[in-house]
Amino acid sequence: MEEFLKPFKALSDETRLRMLNILTAQECCVCEVMQVLGISQTRASRNLKILEEAGFLQARRDGTWVIIRSTVIRLKISRRPWRK
Repeated sequence: MEEFLKPFKALSDETRLRMLNILTAQECCVCEVMQVLGISQTRASRNLKILEEAGFLQARRDGTWVIIRSTVIRLKISRRPWRK
């Protein structure tokens, strides 16, 4: 049951939703996420780890940098799909 709840718990925090929004647009390193959101390295790393464990992110090493990207496909959904 815990594995089933993991994604929902990961999405229950505003900071993690903001991170996911940033990372669906482009891949970033932790320091870029910190800078955009104005949060500490500890807070950024903790929340990114929760998103990664829930299956929303993938991390890769590029030298000393850890580059993070979203595994979620970003869909643009119109509020009024019947209008052009």
